[in-house]
Amino acid sequence: MPDTNLKPATNVFTADAVASRKGPSEIYSGDVTINTLAIAEKPGLLVVNRVLFAPNSRTVWHTHPNGQVLHCILGVGEFQREGEEIVMLMPGDTVLIQPNERHWHGAAANQAFVHLAINADNDPVWHEPVVR
Repeated sequence: MPDTNLKPATNVFTADAVASRKGPSEIYSGDVTINTLAIAEKPGLLVVNRVLFAPNSRTVWHTHPNGQVLHCILGVGEFQREGEEIVMLMPGDTVLIQPNERHWHGAAANQAFVHLAINADNDPVWHEPVVR
């Protein structure tokens, strides 16, 4: 028997209402497309972006005051914390990034990459481009 206490969703964002935007060249190298899937302001700010990186595109070095969670959906990605080796990312992988931890992420050289970027803030601090 169905649960009669369930309430319908009050905030449903249909796919056709989620506009794509290009990642700005000051923040990304290569071709990057961003879709903001959700922004919740209560009880605290939560921003969820789906980010599509063309092959060999990436963010610049950056930090997030409240940390970040990346959940990989498609393709092959790369992630690096400052002072550590580059880590390959595959669909299903999740990366927990600590507050103010310097890092970058993007697509491998020969594959596109899609991840969800989940942030408890909307004010990352952007630094210099990644040199490889």
